[in-house]
Amino acid sequence: MLTEELRATVEHIVMPSGEEIAAWVAASCAAQGVPLIVADPTVLSSVAALVTGSRPRRSGAHRSRAIRAKQVPRAASRSDDRASLQA
Repeated sequence: MLTEELRATVEHIVMPSGEEIAAWVAASCAAQGVPLIVADPTVLSSVAALVTGSRPRRSGAHRSRAIRAKQVPRAASRSDDRASLQA
């Protein structure tokens, strides 16, 4: 339950508009020398891992190779052939 003093404080908080937030982000990025928009999948994966506490995902090229490797059945090796002959 909120106290009256806290309730009065919360009621007077003014949220910035979308334009004000966008201007602040642009100014902050410019001041720090970082790009306003990040599109690099590796960077985005690293940021997501930091935010969620999970491991970074591999880039698309590595992921597609891993998926292909899982979909292609493993070729039987000579040791597999010998084992099936002995059984």
